[in-house]
Amino acid sequence: MKVVVGDRNLLPHRELFESGLPSGATASWHRTFDESAIVADLGDADVYVGGRFTAAMAAAAPKLRLLHVAGAGTDNVAFAALPTDTLVANTFHHEDSIAEYIVSAALMLRRGFLRHDRALRGDVWATSVYDDAIAQSRSMRGARVGFVGFGHIGRRSWNLLRAFGSEGCAVTGRGDLDAPRKASHGREATRRCSGS
Repeated sequence: MKVVVGDRNLLPHRELFESGLPSGATASWHRTFDESAIVADLGDADVYVGGRFTAAMAAAAPKLRLLHVAGAGTDNVAFAALPTDTLVANTFHHEDSIAEYIVSAALMLRRGFLRHDRALRGDVWATSVYDDAIAQSRSMRGARVGFVGFGHIGRRSWNLLRAFGSEGCAVTGRGDLDAPRKASHGREATRRCSGS
């Protein structure tokens, strides 16, 4: 079996990746996404791992049986060009860590932590408790959070953010306009999220 890896984000995991390959399998690594170099390498490939897969790549890979997208989205895959017997898989294990990052970034930005950090590092203790000219930090309660897409990551992020009392709105590829409301109430939304 030959595996072609065209995703540079996997390079730090090369040793672990190759240790999990079956006996006799080989891996061909590409440090950058160079379509012509990858096309030249796909002629005898059984598996391709990477975030992009073009029609030219599909045409060059007659033996391809598995296309593994090393991420959540498959929007850079030319599905129409793939042979019907090629399986496509993607990654669904990182929604917790990404959702936690989203929540921590939202808290940091909403509460002005970067501004406070800069002030403290400059030996300035500036807080609304002691200075009426400084506005109080806003909490996440009532914050309007917008999602573009509402897959595994969006749903997990929403579950964490709504615990703070945030309001949510999503626009999805399926045209849903209020996926967080549906996730919260388990029913079809009756009004647009901007009017919620």
